[in-house]
Amino acid sequence: MERSDCEELLEVGEQRDRDELKECLARPFWSLRLLTLALGFAAIAASFTLRQARVTSVERVRDIEGEFMEEWKFEEVKLDSGDEVYDVLFNQTLFECIEPVKADAVARGRCYDEIFARQNKCLDLRKEDPPASCHRTVQCLKGKKEEKGLNPCDWLCTGKGDQAFVKDACSKSLYDAELWSGKCLDSGYHEKSRKAMQEANRLSQQCSDDASSVQKEVGSNFFCWALVVPWTNEVDLLLMQQRLQKGIFECDAHEIYSDREMHIGTIKTVKVDTDLHCKMNKMTLTVENTRIFRAVWRKVLDRMVWKNYDWTVKADLDSVFVPTRLLNYVEGDKWIQDHAQTGTGLWLNNCWRGLHGPIEVLSKRAMQIYSDRWTQCHGTKMAYPQEDVYLMECLQHLGIWKADVKHLLAEDHCDHHDYYKCEGNFVAYHPFKEEKNWMTCRDKLSSIDYNNELAA
Repeated sequence: MERSDCEELLEVGEQRDRDELKECLARPFWSLRLLTLALGFAAIAASFTLRQARVTSVERVRDIEGEFMEEWKFEEVKLDSGDEVYDVLFNQTLFECIEPVKADAVARGRCYDEIFARQNKCLDLRKEDPPASCHRTVQCLKGKKEEKGLNPCDWLCTGKGDQAFVKDACSKSLYDAELWSGKCLDSGYHEKSRKAMQEANRLSQQCSDDASSVQKEVGSNFFCWALVVPWTNEVDLLLMQQRLQKGIFECDAHEIYSDREMHIGTIKTVKVDTDLHCKMNKMTLTVENTRIFRAVWRKVLDRMVWKNYDWTVKADLDSVFVPTRLLNYVEGDKWIQDHAQTGTGLWLNNCWRGLHGPIEVLSKRAMQIYSDRWTQCHGTKMAYPQEDVYLMECLQHLGIWKADVKHLLAEDHCDHHDYYKCEGNFVAYHPFKEEKNWMTCRDKLSSIDYNNELAA
């Protein structure tokens, strides 16, 4: 065996090569000094292996060409936190972080560093009463902000008079729901949490119904509103839709807002004290209109017409909007039906990029939360210049549930580049600035819906 061969064995320093290394070192060619150096390398390697053994297992195997390669295997970390659920969630999160990058030692180390750094903070969430849910704990370990949801029992039940008993029962059901949501190692925990939450929602809705003096009427699905800028062609679009009784005029109720009171056909606009002029962002090619629509939404909330209706819809006048299609979606989706008027309510997301302004849809329960807590959305964190981004961030900050509706909006800015063909079953198509084009699209959609009805 040549000297270079012994040097290679010395550099490897692995257990399975020790016999061969020993044989090599036994040759007179090697000095005692080199033997001492070899043992030093082995000691360092052994020390490193012991340090890694508690979290990982690295084995050396031969690949198809006979060369040595490392194969990483995950071993659970023994935290002994006293919370079995937390220990399981910690290891699960650690494994999910490492598995995609297991071939990269640096990336593996980053997973350990980041998740261990969050350990104490996330464990504190599990010490709350009731302990944080499994989902909230995992989000914490992943470094994602997960706010605790609003308490519907507190903001819908006054706790006075007849509502005192209802509020107590609601609070107990809510506590049970949260308690079960943190017991993800127990069989049937999810169903038990869901049933308790349904009961809490039912009781909180009872408080809301008792407190409301407005009774639900026949045809109370949609309250729709739009903003008209007087010096634009939106006035002509509004007159045309009014004449055809299409768009927002197909809703159960509608209102038109502007910066002044004026008559457009038979419509009298509702005045909002704000300047409708805004600038165009040259970088994003979007109008910076948050200030305007925040004022309009405040007027909508204050007038409280929305309390009569299950859904509030803001629709731009250059959107070809078909309310009957929206009704089919909200009534045909069980998840939306179950959550629209319970808990925190929900809003409908219309694009994979996030909420886009041509059509914005909120349930009555979501409107109630927005009305009660809208001032919480005035911080600099949510001071986005585009109104749709602002509204989306605000609703998420308030803990209102989101429902992604795939066919809610077809527009170029959401990668539907052929929106102008007015094909498919979308609820709204945008933009159509000219009356003729708007009418042509709406007629085509009516024809599609009519043929679908015949086929059914």
